[in-house]
Amino acid sequence: MITLLLSLLSIAQANELSLNYQQALDLALEQNPQIQDARWSIDGAEAAVMSAKALFDPTLNFSAGQNRNTRQQFFAGIGAFNSENFGPTVTIGGRTTLPTGTTLSVDWTTSRNTSLFTSQEFSEVQQEISPIDTTLTMTLTQSMLQGFKSQYNKQQLNTAQRNLDTSELTAMETIQQSLADTATAY
Repeated sequence: MITLLLSLLSIAQANELSLNYQQALDLALEQNPQIQDARWSIDGAEAAVMSAKALFDPTLNFSAGQNRNTRQQFFAGIGAFNSENFGPTVTIGGRTTLPTGTTLSVDWTTSRNTSLFTSQEFSEVQQEISPIDTTLTMTLTQSMLQGFKSQYNKQQLNTAQRNLDTSELTAMETIQQSLADTATAY
């Protein structure tokens, strides 16, 4: 800290600058590397809090697909025929983790699977089946080896918040000490 003040004074003397009291305080705040380190610590702690909160952020899922399947089959009494299955599938859902550690997910799936049966022996015999299937799935998961209390499941968030508070207090202490040292040297 003293070396910073001496370097500030030497800069002022080398440039033959005359600093008033407020300018000396402002220069000390701008040039002090310990203050910059403290500010970076605050930035890092804020990022850790944001990361810890992200555990509880909901997510949204979407998927889409297309299937196609062609086969030749033979049934006794009917003869040979071609079967073709095709259709789209769409799934949309969401997931979130609650403070109790419970994971809740909901998925909605809709698919249309068209089945086309064509006789190889009789060209006019053809049958098409095209149902639409819809499924709603809700899953609730609670880990048995974790606590059921929200305080247990928020430990990472609470630790990150305490680290942020500590970084902010350390930064304020560093700023106050720098200002006190500058005032004493002035």
